[in-house]
Amino acid sequence: MSCEYKNECPCYTERCKETDKDSSRCVPALMAAYENVKSELQAYKEHKEMTFDEYLKNVLPEEYDLEDVKWCLETGRPVYITGEERTGTTTLKRVLKKHGYIAMEEFDPLRIHLTKQIPIDKMIPNYYRCIE
Repeated sequence: MSCEYKNECPCYTERCKETDKDSSRCVPALMAAYENVKSELQAYKEHKEMTFDEYLKNVLPEEYDLEDVKWCLETGRPVYITGEERTGTTTLKRVLKKHGYIAMEEFDPLRIHLTKQIPIDKMIPNYYRCIE
């Protein structure tokens, strides 16, 4: 016999299949999780919605001109976002991506640093055209 809440429980695991498991302890945990989600949703309801431009004005440091940033975005230039923890870097990345722009945080991209130099006499101009 397994937990009677297995079909409703977001935390159901193999441990829950144990016959001697006391499922009465699950109910308070589920209720606490529900209350946490409910309070998060309330915070969203109370928060005023804003436009994309308003968000950028709020989040960008003063030294960035909004029109310059928008021009870079509209011309397809990728945005590389850096910042301290809890400054909104991931939120900015998600907002930009949601609006169809290329955005990444410093831990997102694969960095390739080439170190082997090609002798000048071995270099072939426009060699990339030969690569299929």
